[in-house]
Amino acid sequence: MKNIIPVDNCNLFPYESGIESETINIDINADYKSIGNAILIAFKLATYHPENKL
Repeated sequence: MKNIIPVDNCNLFPYESGIESETINIDINADYKSIGNAILIAFKLATYHPENKL
């Protein structure tokens, strides 16, 4: 099992760090499509989204 951890860019915490509670687990034998989907989910969970500025 491998983990992909989304990053908080100082929005949730006063320092840049991984959002451990949102860790995405993928199987070590996962195909490239599953890995790509997990990476996309991690980017969506990351806290800095310039396209979503109010």
